[in-house]
Amino acid sequence: MKLDAKFISDGWVGTLSTEERSIELADIRSVWRRSPTTFRFPAGLTAPERQHAHTEAKLGLGGILMSLPVRWINSPHHAATAGYKPIQLSAAATAGLAVPATLITNDAQAARRFAWNREVVTKMLGAPSIHEHEAGGRRVAYTERLTTQLLADLDGIEHTANQFQQWVLKNYEARVIVVGERLFPVAIRAHSAAAKVDWRTDYASLTYTGIEPPVLAPSMKRDLPCPAHPATGPA
Repeated sequence: MKLDAKFISDGWVGTLSTEERSIELADIRSVWRRSPTTFRFPAGLTAPERQHAHTEAKLGLGGILMSLPVRWINSPHHAATAGYKPIQLSAAATAGLAVPATLITNDAQAARRFAWNREVVTKMLGAPSIHEHEAGGRRVAYTERLTTQLLADLDGIEHTANQFQQWVLKNYEARVIVVGERLFPVAIRAHSAAAKVDWRTDYASLTYTGIEPPVLAPSMKRDLPCPAHPATGPA
């Protein structure tokens, strides 16, 4: 990609070009952002050089795109905020939804105390996949029910934050797509033991049906956090 952007008077002008196409910044009216891949750099860069290049590309290219007066789907800063699981749980509780007992810790004894009188699962706080540079691939970390054996061996938990949550028996899971003021809820029903714990483990066993969303009281709607920025539309 080639970036040629200049700040003139009251905004950014210039071009973004790849081998396939070129676009004027002034012609951009909206940005669709869905699981973008990371920047790629020449193989000859050292690790510090690669990290420096990544930061500069993110702040330079990302900053220019985010400064444009266009609609984003979804806004990067709203998406970044929504990516924090603790914020998600607080927002769900504010909206009137029941939230399972949850523990975030790097203390093995705290995890064992939490699991003493309840069935517990562990799940990632962020992206569920880990890039393994040595193996040259990715490994997915699915939601997992904690057995007595796993609770006895929590080596490595002290290195970072870990999420544990009370296991809840469910008829189905639900995902909601929001377009403007319209909600499109879908029930995801699992038909295998593995998919009942984490539906991503067995897509072939899933069925999907449209459902009606619960109705929030007006007071709950007023209290929901993170209002959308006018330039970006609903987050």
